[in-house]
Amino acid sequence: MPNNRSAFPYGLRESRTTIRRLKEAFGRKLVILLGEKDVDENDENLRKTPEAMAQGKNRLERGRNFYEAAKVEARRLRTALNWQFNTVEGVAHSNSGMAPMASRLLAEQHLKKPPQKAKLAGEVQQPKAKER
Repeated sequence: MPNNRSAFPYGLRESRTTIRRLKEAFGRKLVILLGEKDVDENDENLRKTPEAMAQGKNRLERGRNFYEAAKVEARRLRTALNWQFNTVEGVAHSNSGMAPMASRLLAEQHLKKPPQKAKLAGEVQQPKAKER
């Protein structure tokens, strides 16, 4: 979790993360993308330690709880949270099922990028890749 309530790797206590770094992380663009059907509590690859189970009984619950914990911590630190939470309908724990939505979100973010800064006098311009 993105707070100091639990020890690393389940939280940030006993990690090298500082408040400054946590604020920087909260300020970066991050998309938490989860499958709405990623709820298999018996998945053999789902960590079932007491610390993991305290975060939620499945990946969807854990992801939601992670995001909610980030919102609470960002408010506590009085800093902006530039993260977003999205789910993909009808998808469980599947890379190929998540990829179309992930690609769409990346493309949308790319289109929203601010224009590049103007070249300063004396800077060398890098050659552009050829379009095909």
